[in-house]
Amino acid sequence: MIRVSSHIDAVLEIEGIQSQTAKLSAYGSLLDGIYSSSFPSSLTDNLKAFIDAILAESVSLVVTRPALVDFVSRLDSVKDVETKKQVLIFALDKVHPRAVSFEEQAASIREKLADIYEEEGDHNAAYRALSGITLDSGQRCSAGDGINSSCQGDFCRLQIRHLCSDYEEFTRGGRGYTGDAVLESRHIDSSRDFEERGNGSLLQTLPGSNTRRNSKVS
Repeated sequence: MIRVSSHIDAVLEIEGIQSQTAKLSAYGSLLDGIYSSSFPSSLTDNLKAFIDAILAESVSLVVTRPALVDFVSRLDSVKDVETKKQVLIFALDKVHPRAVSFEEQAASIREKLADIYEEEGDHNAAYRALSGITLDSGQRCSAGDGINSSCQGDFCRLQIRHLCSDYEEFTRGGRGYTGDAVLESRHIDSSRDFEERGNGSLLQTLPGSNTRRNSKVS
């Protein structure tokens, strides 16, 4: 089993490697070890620690970019959906401040996160995840970059679902408002009818009313 403490020791050793190629290989080996030796309860923390390590300012982009691509692609092997989601959210938060440097990698993270939200039925969250993908990164979608080539189609599909969901909520609210308005209208009409009938009865008994005058004339 790999614990966070031993993971930190491994990261410190990797930081001392001068060759960028050797350093990238070392990070790959470390990720292998995390997947093969981590207990399910510690996998989330170990993967988050790995993200912290490769996104450190001291690590060259020459190493970080391919290491991040490898990291995201391997998340497909994680069976626990909640673990995968938490790691993706964490990775996206870490990448966001440097989005210009990791535009395509961030797009890949957002796609996987959107897939999870969609499977959970949270189409609004899936739409928000994909809406963060810039147009340029979407135009460069390709399997070779580790990004789903249909990302723009997914975005359009989720946008439609998002709008439909908003419309359904609006119409439900509208029906409720209309129903309340109808009830209120009926209440007002009933009140007016009662008042008119009451006033009519009262007028018939008042001195000087038309009814009484007509009776005197006859």
